[in-house]
Amino acid sequence: MEREQAQRVRAGDVAVYRRARYRVIAIHDDGFWAPYFELEGAGVVGHALIDSVEIQPAYGVMVRQRAARVRIDQAAGLLSPELGIQA
Repeated sequence: MEREQAQRVRAGDVAVYRRARYRVIAIHDDGFWAPYFELEGAGVVGHALIDSVEIQPAYGVMVRQRAARVRIDQAAGLLSPELGIQA
């Protein structure tokens, strides 16, 4: 992977490394071969060893967070004193 492309990768993107897909947990910008990607389940890998990255759109993350928040709010609504259920 080219350095310019690697610098667009963000946490949450999916990287293909050794023919398997791993979620990028963190990006490290220090060192000669930087950036390095910390991959979930694979450790820290230099960008040159990554075959490709599926960059997730910024709005996709917001939608997932909003959906999770709605589910939490709905669950909290089920545990209400009006229904006689105490948390």
